Amino acid sequence: MENEHSCALIKDILPIYNDGATSMESNEIIEEHLKDCADCSAYLNGIKETDIKLPNKDDETYRYIKIAKKIKRRKIIKTISVIALIIFILTITYNVFTPVIVSGDCMSPNISNGQLVFLNRSAYTFSSPKRLDIIAYYKNKTLVTGRIIAFPNEKVKITDGIIYVNNNALEYSYLPKDFSLEEFTINGSEYFIVKDSTTDLSNIPQKIDEKDVIGKFMIE
Repeated sequence: MENEHSCALIKDILPIYNDGATSMESNEIIEEHLKDCADCSAYLNGIKETDIKLPNKDDETYRYIKIAKKIKRRKIIKTISVIALIIFILTITYNVFTPVIVSGDCMSPNISNGQLVFLNRSAYTFSSPKRLDIIAYYKNKTLVTGRIIAFPNEKVKITDGIIYVNNNALEYSYLPKDFSLEEFTINGSEYFIVKDSTTDLSNIPQKIDEKDVIGKFMIE
Protein backbone atom coordinates (compact mmCIF):
# COMPACT_ATOMS: atom_id res chain seq x y z
CA MET A 1 0.00 0.00 0.00
CA GLU A 2 2.85 2.36 0.89
CA ASN A 3 4.48 1.68 -2.48
CA GLU A 4 1.19 2.42 -4.25
CA HIS A 5 0.95 5.73 -2.45
CA SER A 6 4.54 6.52 -3.41
CA CYS A 7 3.80 5.70 -7.04
CA ALA A 8 0.70 7.88 -6.98
CA LEU A 9 2.72 10.83 -5.68
CA ILE A 10 5.54 10.24 -8.15
CA LYS A 11 3.10 10.00 -11.07
CA ASP A 12 1.51 13.30 -9.99
CA ILE A 13 4.80 15.14 -10.36
CA LEU A 14 6.30 13.23 -13.29
CA PRO A 15 4.81 15.69 -15.83
CA ILE A 16 6.53 18.52 -13.97
CA TYR A 17 9.73 16.48 -13.73
CA ASN A 18 9.59 15.76 -17.46
CA ASP A 19 9.32 19.49 -18.15
CA GLY A 20 12.39 20.27 -16.01
CA ALA A 21 10.51 22.32 -13.44
CA THR A 22 11.35 20.27 -10.32
CA SER A 23 14.20 20.95 -7.91
CA MET A 24 17.44 18.98 -7.81
CA GLU A 25 16.39 17.35 -4.54
CA SER A 26 13.09 16.23 -6.05
CA ASN A 27 14.91 14.95 -9.13
CA GLU A 28 17.10 12.70 -7.00
CA ILE A 29 14.07 11.18 -5.24
CA ILE A 30 12.19 10.67 -8.50
CA GLU A 31 15.14 9.12 -10.32
CA GLU A 32 15.86 6.76 -7.43
CA HIS A 33 12.22 5.65 -7.49
CA LEU A 34 12.23 5.14 -11.26
CA LYS A 35 15.14 2.72 -10.98
CA ASP A 36 12.97 0.26 -9.02
CA CYS A 37 9.51 1.00 -10.42
CA ALA A 38 8.73 -0.24 -13.92
CA ASP A 39 5.19 1.10 -13.72
CA CYS A 40 6.30 4.69 -13.06
CA SER A 41 9.02 4.41 -15.70
CA ALA A 42 6.40 3.32 -18.23
CA TYR A 43 4.20 6.21 -17.12
CA LEU A 44 7.08 8.65 -17.70
CA ASN A 45 7.68 7.21 -21.17
CA GLY A 46 4.00 7.76 -21.89
CA ILE A 47 4.34 11.40 -20.86
CA LYS A 48 7.29 11.83 -23.19
CA GLU A 49 5.28 10.36 -26.05
CA THR A 50 2.44 12.70 -25.17
CA ASP A 51 4.83 15.64 -25.50
CA ILE A 52 5.55 14.57 -29.06
CA LYS A 53 1.88 14.07 -29.88
CA LEU A 54 -0.77 16.68 -29.31
CA PRO A 55 -2.42 15.67 -26.00
CA ASN A 56 -6.13 15.68 -25.34
CA LYS A 57 -6.97 18.87 -23.49
CA ASP A 58 -9.37 16.95 -21.27
CA ASP A 59 -6.66 14.51 -20.23
CA GLU A 60 -5.30 14.84 -16.69
CA THR A 61 -1.74 14.60 -17.96
CA TYR A 62 -2.34 17.63 -20.14
CA ARG A 63 -3.32 19.66 -17.08
CA TYR A 64 -0.12 18.64 -15.32
CA ILE A 65 1.90 19.63 -18.36
CA LYS A 66 0.31 23.07 -18.35
CA ILE A 67 1.11 23.47 -14.67
CA ALA A 68 4.69 22.38 -15.25
CA LYS A 69 5.12 24.86 -18.08
CA LYS A 70 3.74 27.68 -15.94
CA ILE A 71 6.15 26.84 -13.13
CA LYS A 72 9.07 26.64 -15.55
CA ARG A 73 8.05 29.92 -17.18
CA ARG A 74 7.94 31.63 -13.78
CA LYS A 75 11.39 30.31 -12.91
CA ILE A 76 12.76 31.59 -16.22
CA ILE A 77 11.13 35.00 -15.75
CA LYS A 78 12.48 35.22 -12.19
CA THR A 79 15.99 34.33 -13.34
CA ILE A 80 15.89 36.85 -16.19
CA SER A 81 14.59 39.54 -13.82
CA VAL A 82 17.43 38.94 -11.36
CA ILE A 83 20.04 39.04 -14.14
CA ALA A 84 18.52 42.23 -15.58
CA LEU A 85 18.53 43.86 -12.13
CA ILE A 86 22.20 42.98 -11.62
CA ILE A 87 23.13 44.37 -15.03
CA PHE A 88 21.15 47.55 -14.31
CA ILE A 89 22.85 48.07 -10.94
CA LEU A 90 26.32 47.45 -12.41
CA THR A 91 25.63 49.82 -15.32
CA ILE A 92 24.41 52.62 -13.04
CA THR A 93 27.30 52.09 -10.63
CA TYR A 94 29.88 52.11 -13.43
CA ASN A 95 28.47 55.27 -15.02
CA VAL A 96 28.15 57.13 -11.71
CA PHE A 97 31.42 55.96 -10.13
CA THR A 98 33.79 55.53 -13.05
CA PRO A 99 37.24 54.04 -12.35
CA VAL A 100 40.03 56.12 -13.91
CA ILE A 101 43.75 55.41 -14.20
CA VAL A 102 45.56 58.72 -13.84
CA SER A 103 48.17 59.57 -16.46
CA GLY A 104 50.72 62.19 -15.47
CA ASP A 105 51.83 63.92 -12.25
CA CYS A 106 50.06 67.26 -12.58
CA MET A 107 48.09 66.57 -9.36
CA SER A 108 51.03 65.09 -7.43
CA PRO A 109 51.43 64.54 -4.49
CA ASN A 110 47.68 64.09 -3.99
CA ILE A 111 47.16 61.93 -7.09
CA SER A 112 50.08 60.02 -8.58
CA ASN A 113 50.75 58.79 -12.10
CA GLY A 114 49.14 55.37 -12.62
CA GLN A 115 46.91 55.68 -9.55
CA LEU A 116 43.39 54.25 -9.71
CA VAL A 117 40.77 56.79 -8.61
CA PHE A 118 37.01 56.93 -8.89
CA LEU A 119 35.23 59.72 -10.71
CA ASN A 120 31.80 60.60 -9.31
CA ARG A 121 29.91 61.81 -12.35
CA SER A 122 26.79 62.68 -10.35
CA ALA A 123 28.59 64.71 -7.67
CA TYR A 124 27.28 68.00 -9.05
CA THR A 125 23.86 66.82 -10.20
CA PHE A 126 22.11 68.16 -7.11
CA SER A 127 24.83 70.37 -5.65
CA SER A 128 27.44 72.85 -6.81
CA PRO A 129 31.22 72.38 -6.81
CA LYS A 130 33.09 73.49 -3.71
CA ARG A 131 36.35 75.39 -3.49
CA LEU A 132 39.42 73.11 -3.66
CA ASP A 133 37.43 70.21 -5.14
CA ILE A 134 39.54 68.03 -7.43
CA ILE A 135 37.49 67.73 -10.60
CA ALA A 136 37.57 66.16 -14.05
CA TYR A 137 36.88 68.30 -17.08
CA TYR A 138 37.30 68.18 -20.82
CA LYS A 139 40.04 70.12 -22.56
CA ASN A 140 40.41 69.64 -26.31
CA LYS A 141 38.31 66.45 -26.00
CA THR A 142 40.76 65.08 -23.42
CA LEU A 143 39.81 64.26 -19.83
CA VAL A 144 42.05 66.19 -17.43
CA THR A 145 42.13 66.98 -13.72
CA GLY A 146 42.38 70.17 -11.75
CA ARG A 147 41.47 71.85 -8.49
CA ILE A 148 38.76 74.51 -8.31
CA ILE A 149 40.07 77.73 -6.81
CA ALA A 150 37.56 80.41 -7.75
CA PHE A 151 34.01 80.71 -9.05
CA PRO A 152 32.21 83.05 -11.47
CA ASN A 153 32.47 86.78 -10.69
CA GLU A 154 35.14 86.30 -8.00
CA LYS A 155 38.37 88.34 -8.04
CA VAL A 156 41.63 86.39 -8.05
CA LYS A 157 45.27 87.34 -7.71
CA ILE A 158 48.42 85.35 -6.95
CA THR A 159 51.35 86.83 -5.11
CA ASP A 160 54.53 84.81 -4.47
CA GLY A 161 52.63 81.56 -4.84
CA ILE A 162 49.82 82.61 -2.48
CA ILE A 163 46.33 82.70 -4.02
CA TYR A 164 43.91 85.44 -2.99
CA VAL A 165 40.20 85.21 -3.77
CA ASN A 166 38.31 88.42 -3.09
CA ASN A 167 41.42 89.53 -1.12
CA ASN A 168 41.27 86.45 1.14
CA ALA A 169 44.32 84.17 1.12
CA LEU A 170 43.56 80.50 0.50
CA GLU A 171 45.10 77.64 2.45
CA TYR A 172 46.70 76.25 -0.67
CA SER A 173 50.46 75.80 -0.86
CA TYR A 174 51.23 73.95 -4.09
CA LEU A 175 52.11 76.87 -6.37
CA PRO A 176 55.78 77.85 -6.83
CA LYS A 177 56.84 80.63 -4.47
CA ASP A 178 57.98 82.82 -7.35
CA PHE A 179 54.65 82.60 -9.21
CA SER A 180 52.42 85.71 -9.35
CA LEU A 181 49.42 86.97 -11.30
CA GLU A 182 47.81 90.37 -11.26
CA GLU A 183 44.22 90.57 -10.05
CA PHE A 184 41.48 89.61 -12.51
CA THR A 185 37.79 88.70 -12.37
CA ILE A 186 36.39 85.31 -13.31
CA ASN A 187 33.73 85.45 -16.02
CA GLY A 188 30.14 84.51 -15.25
CA SER A 189 30.39 80.96 -16.65
CA GLU A 190 33.95 80.00 -15.72
CA TYR A 191 35.96 78.39 -12.93
CA PHE A 192 39.57 79.16 -12.08
CA ILE A 193 41.61 75.93 -11.97
CA VAL A 194 45.10 75.08 -10.76
CA LYS A 195 47.16 71.87 -10.61
CA ASP A 196 48.90 70.64 -7.45
CA SER A 197 52.31 69.73 -8.85
CA THR A 198 55.02 72.37 -8.43
CA THR A 199 57.35 70.59 -10.89
CA ASP A 200 54.97 69.71 -13.74
CA LEU A 201 55.22 72.26 -16.55
CA SER A 202 51.46 71.95 -17.15
CA ASN A 203 50.81 73.42 -13.70
CA ILE A 204 49.65 76.74 -15.03
CA PRO A 205 46.48 78.30 -13.53
CA GLN A 206 43.73 78.49 -16.10
CA LYS A 207 40.07 79.25 -16.57
CA ILE A 208 37.62 76.63 -17.79
CA ASP A 209 33.97 76.75 -18.73
CA GLU A 210 31.71 75.32 -16.04
CA LYS A 211 29.84 73.22 -18.64
CA ASP A 212 33.07 71.27 -19.29
CA VAL A 213 33.13 69.88 -15.73
CA ILE A 214 31.98 66.27 -15.72
CA GLY A 215 32.51 65.18 -12.11
CA LYS A 216 34.53 65.07 -8.92
CA PHE A 217 37.35 62.71 -8.04
CA MET A 218 36.78 60.82 -4.80
CA ILE A 219 40.01 61.67 -2.98
CA GLU A 220 40.32 61.66 0.79
